Amino acid sequence: MRQWKTALACGLLCGALCACGGGAGEPFDPETAAQALLETPGVFTETLERLDQDVMLGEYGWEDQDPAEAVCYYSPGGTAEEVTVAAFESEDAAAAFEEAARAHIQDKVEENRDYRPAELPKLDKAVVERRGGTVLVLVCADYDAARSALDG
Repeated sequence: MRQWKTALACGLLCGALCACGGGAGEPFDPETAAQALLETPGVFTETLERLDQDVMLGEYGWEDQDPAEAVCYYSPGGTAEEVTVAAFESEDAAAAFEEAARAHIQDKVEENRDYRPAELPKLDKAVVERRGGTVLVLVCADYDAARSALDG
């Protein structure tokens, strides 16, 4: 019974943190949103490295797709932290990428379960948020600081 309650609580928390659908608010500007997160102290525990757009698309299984603009900063190996912000020509393309991003996060959970279990709390709180034709994917150490950076 206790495990069931814990699983339910985790599911509700993830649902609250991961925006579904088109999302309210202004679309993200990829470069501005990523930089705001990178420059806010405490959001990440290490310096993230920028990935080439083609490499980023490969990470998401989107090799044949081409967003209008995308930035991705990734952990060089020590953590599961990342920030990806992508803008698409249509909301349908953004919705499809949102699905790919959720699958990407789930893959990272499975990859880290035995390898880096200390990263699972970050991944359990991962944010995949779509606003219009843009999508934000965030795995970080301090989600409150991240939300403040994005809202500010």
